[in-house]
Amino acid sequence: METLSKLDECGATERLCKVRQRCGEVWKYAIVTGWAEYNPAPDLASAFSPHKKEHYAFLSVAELPDFSHL
Repeated sequence: METLSKLDECGATERLCKVRQRCGEVWKYAIVTGWAEYNPAPDLASAFSPHKKEHYAFLSVAELPDFSHL
């Protein structure tokens, strides 16, 4: 939880999501092998800021001919 909180504080939301998913995989393995009975990782999803996807710049159809000459 401490590591995930640090990632959330610095705004690394995509990395936070990936780390939480990996933790979930470890917990699933622990359940299958008898080391744990419950996977808390899915419950942590709502505890942190969601990742906001960014859209990248694009060329309009009118700009394509100018771009092809480069």
